[in-house]
Amino acid sequence: MKKIKFVIIVLIFVAVGFFLFTFFVSKDKLTSIDNVLSEDVVQSDISQNSSVPLRTYEGKTSSNGRVEIKIQPRVLSSGELGFDIEFDTHTGSLDQDVMKIVSLIDDRGNTILPVRWDGSPPGGHHRAGTLIFPRTMPQWTSVTVVVRDGGDLYERKFMWQL
Repeated sequence: MKKIKFVIIVLIFVAVGFFLFTFFVSKDKLTSIDNVLSEDVVQSDISQNSSVPLRTYEGKTSSNGRVEIKIQPRVLSSGELGFDIEFDTHTGSLDQDVMKIVSLIDDRGNTILPVRWDGSPPGGHHRAGTLIFPRTMPQWTSVTVVVRDGGDLYERKFMWQL
C-alpha cells in the first residue's frame, strides 16, 4: 500500500513538472515568433550585418537554362531590403556582375537598383550572397526581382505579394 501511494505521489510530481515545463517553453516560443514578425524589434535588436526572414515570404527557385537561381527575401537591421541569392551552374563560369544584372521593380513599375552585393566575387560554378536594395516602401503591394541578360540566365522574374 505504501508503494502505491509513493508511485502515485511521484507520478503527480512528474505530471505537474511536465505541465509547468510545457507551459513556459511554449510561451517563450510564441514570444520569439512575435518578435521576429515585429519590424520594430527586428530593426532594433539585430546586429548591423545580420538578417532575418522577411516575414514568411517563401524563397523561390528558377531552373530554366543552364543556371539555377534561388532567391530568399530578407529585411536587414538597417531597414534595407535584401535578397539572399544563389547562382549554380555546372557548365561555364558565373562571371556576371550581380549589381548590373539584378533589379527590383515595385508595384508601380519603378525600377530600383541595388546598393551593394555582399557575396562571392565573379567566377566559378557557384555564387551566393545578399543583394541589398534601399529602404523598403511600406505602401508597396508587390515587388519583383528581375535577373536580366546574365549570359545563359536570360530574363527571370521572381515576384512576391506583400
